[in-house]
Amino acid sequence: MMLRNRLGIANALLEQTPERTQTTNEEVEINLSKTAKLWEGYMASPMSLEEAQLAKTYADKRAQFVQEGIEPALAALRVSNYPEAKRIMLEKIRPGFDVARTAADVLLKYQLNEAKTNFETNSDRFQAIRAVSITLIALGLLFAVLFDGLLMRGVTV
Repeated sequence: MMLRNRLGIANALLEQTPERTQTTNEEVEINLSKTAKLWEGYMASPMSLEEAQLAKTYADKRAQFVQEGIEPALAALRVSNYPEAKRIMLEKIRPGFDVARTAADVLLKYQLNEAKTNFETNSDRFQAIRAVSITLIALGLLFAVLFDGLLMRGVTV
């Protein structure tokens, strides 16, 4: 949604119409609200200390991007101050976006590595449980055949 917000502001700067500016402001405000709710849910989930540190780093960078770039640009667009909005886009939004995206990429890479490790661990556990289950089923069938033979011998004697 960070990219969508950035592109929305860029499009408003290209069109420079009141309708487009209003639409952009509404869309970006909705996106900011949605992102905040999603982030609250994510932060409430259980995570390792390292993931929590990476998440905090990303949250700080994203907050800086929003507070120093997105919000001032929206304020400039609301009053149709397009030169100021353009300046903010060039000086704050672009570099702030790159920094926040880099932090998000680091967090994503960590999550993917953790997911891969968990998958491999659980896959190994599954293989072991399956092997034990197949062995126990085979032993159970063998026991049933032997018991059946003993039972049949007992009945015929």
